[in-house]
Amino acid sequence: MSTLFPIIKTVITDPKVIITTVLILLYFEIVTVIVHYRKKPPVKRRKPSYIPPANDGEKKDESNAEGENSAEEDS
Repeated sequence: MSTLFPIIKTVITDPKVIITTVLILLYFEIVTVIVHYRKKPPVKRRKPSYIPPANDGEKKDESNAEGENSAEEDS
């Protein structure tokens, strides 16, 4: 038992073992991120609730023109 601890200490503190352990942990982290990745659904943009009528000005002009025509026809 007394010879086992120094051997374990030398193995654990070996740079190759430390680097390999870190690389394996990074690999597992990357794999879990890829497995759990979910694409966000696209954002639905709302249309404005109030849309002003575009043809109001044209309709007023037409009604005035019709009124003038009908007045001319009466006389």
